[in-house]
Amino acid sequence: MDRLVTYFATIHSSHRSLILAGGIAFFWLWELAAPLDRQPYAKGRHALVNFFFTGTTIVVNFALAFLLLRTSAWAEAAGVGLLPWLATLPLVAQALIGLLVLDLVGAWLPHFVEHKTPLLWRLHLVHHSDRHVDTTTANRHHPGESVVRFVFTLDASHMAASDGRSGANTDKYREPANARLLQRAIQQDASAASYRAARLQQASLAKVASHDGGRATGTSA
Repeated sequence: MDRLVTYFATIHSSHRSLILAGGIAFFWLWELAAPLDRQPYAKGRHALVNFFFTGTTIVVNFALAFLLLRTSAWAEAAGVGLLPWLATLPLVAQALIGLLVLDLVGAWLPHFVEHKTPLLWRLHLVHHSDRHVDTTTANRHHPGESVVRFVFTLDASHMAASDGRSGANTDKYREPANARLLQRAIQQDASAASYRAARLQQASLAKVASHDGGRATGTSA
């Protein structure tokens, strides 16, 4: 366990990139081999659009990464954050609690706020406007949303005294993946009504986009 902690504490940027790229590739190939819905769409072309947004997310994160590293280093040196309070617990328990806090504050909370705040919802709508949800949808974010999420991640690093990016980021490709076994497991955690509501929301957004596109065409004509 100590070797694992040391590895992630000193992980090279190339290894971090490989973990994230591997997460995308793994779930993308899985959903290609065993999709939940055999949606008739050009998967490669669809992925290119979402990879463009992935690129903007990477640019924003790299541009602001020094803030995250300095903040987490300061929090660790100053003994600020949650982990110093958990020093008497086993290392595995510290890691699990730290990851839960990072996921709550750095992932769930900004998502919740974006759904509740009209201005942020307009940015977040880029993510929800994907007509064919798959694992590449995970990083379909407006550059402005990437900045918002980074701010929350910065706060999470204060709380947990860790930059904790690789593991949490890899896991997020799991949820939108259009893979049969994964979706079955997710649906066991959520009610059938919530799942249908999410699908209806996706269909409604697609209809709105189609309607707006038709109006724009008629106006230009």
